[in-house]
Amino acid sequence: SHQMMPKALSELGLIPAIDDLTKSSLYYANIKYTFEHFNISDNERLPENIEITLYRIAQELINNIIKHSKAKLVSIQLIKSNKHILLVAEDDGIGIDKLKLGNGIGVTSIKSRLEMIKGEVNFDIGPEKGTIVTIKIPI
Repeated sequence: SHQMMPKALSELGLIPAIDDLTKSSLYYANIKYTFEHFNISDNERLPENIEITLYRIAQELINNIIKHSKAKLVSIQLIKSNKHILLVAEDDGIGIDKLKLGNGIGVTSIKSRLEMIKGEVNFDIGPEKGTIVTIKIPI
């Protein structure tokens, strides 16, 4: 599993790694973004398998936003509670077609990663437009 772990994640931790990921991806795609985290500090470490899963899923979600959403604004939040960690990615793009959702390699990859750690994913249409993806992982 160490070979699969990105350098930023292994050296800096989950928060700096996701922050770096958003900067290096969304900034250069000319998409405005916010990344916030609640109840988890910059240097706090979670179990390695959870960190890798969250990072890879964030990577997949950001790639999908850049490729498909036509979004101008993205919000990513990482929220830790006593029992779960949530990753929420919301964009103001064109939204998703829930009927076509299960067919993509990215969605399949996200679901299979979450199955291994008993996590859940929920895809929703935003209040006005866009997409909200919520990842929930027990800790």
